[in-house]
Amino acid sequence: SQEVVVFSGDSHQNDNFSLDYSFGQLFYQSNPDSDYTGVRTTYKEGVHQVYFVDAGIRSLNFDVIAKAYPIPTKGVFNISLDLDVNDFTGLSYSIHSPQGQLISNGMVKTNPFSIDISEFSTGVYFVYIYSNLNKTKLIKIIKN
Repeated sequence: SQEVVVFSGDSHQNDNFSLDYSFGQLFYQSNPDSDYTGVRTTYKEGVHQVYFVDAGIRSLNFDVIAKAYPIPTKGVFNISLDLDVNDFTGLSYSIHSPQGQLISNGMVKTNPFSIDISEFSTGVYFVYIYSNLNKTKLIKIIKN
């Protein structure tokens, strides 16, 4: 059996995300078979691993509005950037799995631009849009 002994924790929620966290150690008890009379008990401990997944479009120091549609998608989706320029030099994108693995990347050449993920497995993906100054936008994409 497992028992969590924590010294602090809380939950927070708004329109964009919910977050539950705790601080403490994970303890569990095992009673392996032994060669002697009686029960041998071993206590082991581990550490909680915490991670956060953003659930939408988020600005990361790149002062532009990004809109993705249609979401969810079956394959091709579009991203429209609220930019007043026609020069897309230095704009690129990358697509990542929820675990952070790079799946695909490319250059932004038009506005709006299309990305085809029809060959991808069903699931959630994250699209980062980069400027030449490494400032980015983050967009959550759901593929059906």
